[in-house]
Parts: sequence; structure tokens; C-alpha cells
Amino acid sequence: MLPLDHIRILDLTRLIPGSYCTLLLADFGADVIKIEEPPVGDYERQIPPFIKGIASRFLQLNRNKRSLAVDLKKEDGKTVFKKLLKKADVVIESFRPGVMENLGLGYNVLSELNPRIIFCSISGFGHTGPWKHMVAHDLNILGIGGFLDLNRTSEGVPVIPGIQVVDIATGMFSAISILLSILARQKTGKGQFVDISMLDALISLVFDSARYYFTENRLPVPGGERLSGGLPNYNIYKTKDGRYLTVAALETKFKNKLLEILGCPDLIDRGDAMTSLSVTAEQRSKMGSFLGEIFETKTLKEWIDILGPLNVCVAPVNNMKEALDNAHLYEREMVIETTHPLLGSIKQIGTPVKLLDNPGKIGGYAPALGEHNEQILMELGYSQLECDLFLDSGVISREES
Repeated sequence: MLPLDHIRILDLTRLIPGSYCTLLLADFGADVIKIEEPPVGDYERQIPPFIKGIASRFLQLNRNKRSLAVDLKKEDGKTVFKKLLKKADVVIESFRPGVMENLGLGYNVLSELNPRIIFCSISGFGHTGPWKHMVAHDLNILGIGGFLDLNRTSEGVPVIPGIQVVDIATGMFSAISILLSILARQKTGKGQFVDISMLDALISLVFDSARYYFTENRLPVPGGERLSGGLPNYNIYKTKDGRYLTVAALETKFKNKLLEILGCPDLIDRGDAMTSLSVTAEQRSKMGSFLGEIFETKTLKEWIDILGPLNVCVAPVNNMKEALDNAHLYEREMVIETTHPLLGSIKQIGTPVKLLDNPGKIGGYAPALGEHNEQILMELGYSQLECDLFLDSGVISREES
């Protein structure tokens, strides 16, 4: 028994936020039906790199889901969707506000058909406020929400982060909101509308930087605050071989132990220059330069061999290969191998949610476009003949093998 067995989710989303949300839920038993628009389906199917013609990110984000490729602009397609809705728990979509209403499938209509339905809508700016009709992607939200102003090079140039921060956070908040709504429904018997904004998700993440403005009425200094590079003992240093080392010896016990091993016990009593922003930036810079000179005397491997066993919060800056080819991650099932019916064994990222008694189901595969058309339609009572007629008329479609 998985925690979300018997929970059915109709997923109309495309790209990362919605797919990441429903991936988290599908891994724990939810019956996620991807409602995909013929003939292309989720845009993720078109994004490289590919494994034998199948998009690798689509494989990662859509395991354990079923695909129904149905045209919701056709009346028969709407009828199919409404029949599905009556047996569903959750609808999740990521269109601009108003699109579902224009299709005749907005929350007010759907909640009349199924009062227990939870309707989660993901958009850039939410369904209220003056920006609700604006379009935006992850990068735009990073800029509007202040993140890029904090994330700058030493020359002051904003840098695009290496992962889709907003998309992923939005997916996580969506999953949390859906689970909370399911718990609320157990008490009230009613579903509800869930309004998830990508900008809201990002603003929730920048709480630590917001405190400088709220408390001191000033802007945080990019690379200059306590946890963003302002402290010599919480920083990144270059090594002799051109690699990089992270040092996060914030606590006094870690800091003092590190200084002893580096051969500078005399600096322990002058620790304020490392652990306090009350000293001048020049003093902290001098201390950082001093440590930088020390770290450039050995290679990354040499430093890890020396400092790693001491547990003083020092670690390497790994590339993706080094990060993933890691026995610890395999032991934790964060790098897994699953079996795909066409591709055979493929590697994927596991789930970070570790439940001792309900460990989840992460061995499934992502569906081909329309792979489950007939299965889902027959569950609704349609005959094989009706399925064939839907296919001929373009109400449904499927990927040609």
C-alpha cells in the first residue's frame, strides 16, 4: 500500500513545474493521467538530449504516469475529460489564467460536476493581482523576484543558475498544496481551488535576503553577506590544479580545527575577521586572500584527503559525473536504474522522499504519447469501436511506434 493509492490526478501541465509536482506524487502511488494535446503532447517530448529518439528529461519527469492524448477543444474530448473528472481527485494545469475557463473547463464548472475535486492551477503570477496575465519563464521570475541581483559574478554581472530554481520550487509547492488539500478534504468533504504562482514560490525562497531590507532598510550585498561569500570561513577557494573547494566552517569548533590543520593556530584568537561581519570588508578580504594562498598550494584531491576525514565542513566542487558516480547516492537510491520497454535499462534520479514503511514506487517508466488511450477510455465505459472512431476523428491520437 502506497500513501497515494486510489488518488487520481488529471495532469494537463507541460514542461517542468507541473511534471515535477506529479512525479513526486506518482512515485508514491497516485494514478497520474497526463492529458496531452494531440498530436505533439507535452513539449518535454521535443527537448534534447534523446535516448533512441525519446527525450531524456521527459523520461525523468514522467515515470509512473499514464498518457491520454485527447483534444479538449473538441466536444467529444471535453466529454471524455468530464467523465474522467467524476472519478478524479485532482486536476492540475499550467495555462495562463482564463484558458481553462475559455475551454469550458474552469474550476467553477468542474466543481459543480465533482465537488470533491482539487483544482491546482500553476501560473507565472497567480490568478489575482495586476500581473496575472503576464507570461514568464524561470529566468524572468528570477529577475523579477530579486534572485539574479543577488547571484552575480565578482564583476557584478548577474548569472543564470545551473538549475531551474523557480520551476522546481513551484513543482514542490504545488505538491505540498495538493497534499494539504487532500487532508483538508478529509475534514470538509469538499475540494478547493489551489492558486500557485511561480513568483510566489521564488519570493518564499529569498526570505534570508529579504530580512536585510525588512530589518535594516538596505539591499543585501551580492557575494558579501554572511552566507553568500562575505565570510572567509564560508567561501569557495581555488586549488593548485584549478579545481575548487567549498569551505563552510561556520561553527567555532570547525573553524578552529581547520585553522590548526592549515598551520595557522595563531589566527584562532583573531577569529572575528573570519566569523563576523562587524569587521571591515578589507579585513575579511585579507583573511580570504591568505586562506586562498594556502589552498592553492595543493590539489583538490590532496585537500580532500587531508581535510575530508576531519569533518570540518570542507568539500569539493564536483562536476555532474563526479556528483552522480557516487556510492552514497546509489546506496540512498538517488541514482537508480529503471527498465523501459523500448530502451531497456536507463539511469534516473530517484526520489528524495524516504518513507520507511512506504518507500515509494520509482521503477516505472514514462509513457509514449497516447499509450494508455484505450485503457483509460475503456475504464470509462467506452467500447473498442468508440475508441477507433475517436482515433479516426482526431479526438485522440497516439504516437506511432
